Amino acid sequence: MSNFTKNEFLHIFIIAIVLSFIFSFRSWGATTFDALIGVFNWLLFLFIAFLSLVIYESAHKIVAYHHNASSKMEIWFIKRLGFPPSSHSGRKTFFGLYFTIPKIPIGIILSLILIFVSNGKFIFASLHNTIISSKRDLRIKHKHLFLTNFEIATIALAGPIISLLVALIATNLGFPDIAKLNYFIAIFSMLPLHSLDGGKIFIGSRALYVFSIVFIIFSIILLQSLTLVSTILMALMIAIILVIIYYYKSE
Repeated sequence: MSNFTKNEFLHIFIIAIVLSFIFSFRSWGATTFDALIGVFNWLLFLFIAFLSLVIYESAHKIVAYHHNASSKMEIWFIKRLGFPPSSHSGRKTFFGLYFTIPKIPIGIILSLILIFVSNGKFIFASLHNTIISSKRDLRIKHKHLFLTNFEIATIALAGPIISLLVALIATNLGFPDIAKLNYFIAIFSMLPLHSLDGGKIFIGSRALYVFSIVFIIFSIILLQSLTLVSTILMALMIAIILVIIYYYKSE
């Protein structure tokens, strides 16, 4: 299994700083501003966020290891605008535009803008991107030398699922701050955007995407009235049923 690099830990720490800030935004005093309380809550969420992100990416690395692949978490950047033309598909550029730009940490920028504009009421938690790549020297005996889209999807799904499980267990044990942060990480990671885990899952398998997003959403809803085990089983049943319906509708 791949280890975390120093650069990866740096990215995770930066992401954790921003996440902890937005989650503690409304916790700087009950009625009036209190810097001491605010800093304490920020540091508390910083610890929670850093640990949660390490667990999140560890799940990626474990599943990637079994696919003879590697994964690496980094800040979510955008590096180009438009879509490149393709001579094979005949695809044109987006409004005739396609150019590279300096890397912009789009997730961090959006999360900070939205938290200030909404006065802490809207949390945007898509700050990271996971780079998944195959280890060609270890995949020689595989049918495919490079990772298939479905393999990438299964690796990507490990992150949101482990965050969901952490959130469910934390809710059951009475740790609301841990639960809240991990719920948001799980849900926002499933946004079907190309760079995010949700986009990788969506591209790899639409059925898997439907199953996983339904399972995550219903797990969060059902835990409000059911036990942990009952919640997981019921959410699995609902997800399976909806995937079957989706499959027959799409066919």
